[in-house]
Amino acid sequence: MNKIILIVAILFSQAARAQNISQGMSADSVPPPKDSLEHVKWYKTNAFKVGAFPVVLIGYSLTIMKDNGLYSSYDARDYAREHYPNFHTTADNYLQFFPAVIVYGLDLAGVKSRNNWVDQTLIIGISQALNGVLTTATKDLTHVERPDGSNDLSFPSGHTSFSFVMAEVVHQEFKEKSVWISVAGYSVATTVGAMRILNNKHWLSDVVAGAGFGILSAKLTYLVYPKIQKKFGGKGAKGL
Repeated sequence: MNKIILIVAILFSQAARAQNISQGMSADSVPPPKDSLEHVKWYKTNAFKVGAFPVVLIGYSLTIMKDNGLYSSYDARDYAREHYPNFHTTADNYLQFFPAVIVYGLDLAGVKSRNNWVDQTLIIGISQALNGVLTTATKDLTHVERPDGSNDLSFPSGHTSFSFVMAEVVHQEFKEKSVWISVAGYSVATTVGAMRILNNKHWLSDVVAGAGFGILSAKLTYLVYPKIQKKFGGKGAKGL
């Protein structure tokens, strides 16, 4: 189990670092003149902020499907079967909700977040709805069989994408307070992904893609939510 968690964690633990790098890049102290060629930097665009890391994850997932790649989905499956043949847990069904506990728990504890709990709840709802559409459509289009052969709706992992939506919300709401809050959210989501592999319900490629879809769904929601709120007469919500 340690090896599976380590492999998945190496892929996903860079998320918080990547987010912080992007945030740091966009914090130049003196903006150049509007007519300057340097006015719009590629790493400051919304497309980069929203899509860069998720696209890398989803793209990478395609390279390790079946027996492809340096450490393929088949390699991860074989390792899990060899070292943990009797592994079974239902904890992943519940652990996927834990990042939400982090969000509301910190709210109750008085830790200042970027948005109030009403906006957080709406953001979570919209993010998960979008995530559901993306993952369900992809499952229906790809028809990848699960490792246990139970059906052909394996790619991407819905549990993992759900968890990473929540982890990204944790990050966006509390990234200005402490990087360790972000790490906690991503760590829980990573554990869910590892459990899906160990439970023989998903391939490594499913889990990596699930993380990408989850992060993408949350980022898109943070990008458009302030505009939606303003359109309906609200104000004050903070996006990306």
